Amino acid sequence: MATLTGIGLAYFLGEKWRILDPVAAIFVGILILRVAFKLLKPALEELMERSLPREEEKRILEIITNEFPVVRDPHKLKTRHIGNARAIQLDIRLDGFLTVNESHDIAEAIEQRLLREFGPETYVIVHVDPFREGSTS
Repeated sequence: MATLTGIGLAYFLGEKWRILDPVAAIFVGILILRVAFKLLKPALEELMERSLPREEEKRILEIITNEFPVVRDPHKLKTRHIGNARAIQLDIRLDGFLTVNESHDIAEAIEQRLLREFGPETYVIVHVDPFREGSTS
């Protein structure tokens, strides 16, 4: 429509209005670029595996700290979209005197809780680091 208007005005208004044709062409070009950017942005974000929104990352940490009091210092949280699925990876610190089975059960419980929160198509990896009272590790 803009191109037709530019050509029509340039034709009917005479020689000194011929500038309207290239102005209309530039306007149309800008509109095309704008639409192309809107279409490409989500595709590029998916290819780059963008992180989950901050609200979801805050919710993940909230679940862990509020519902699993034995967990110390959830850290190295990495999230991303993989297609329509989510991926969540984080490290937690647990008492170093817990058995391997106890630590595994806690990590498994966290994974199951996050799956309930974000859906069964979510990939969850929880890595356990030891923590000992009085140590700096």
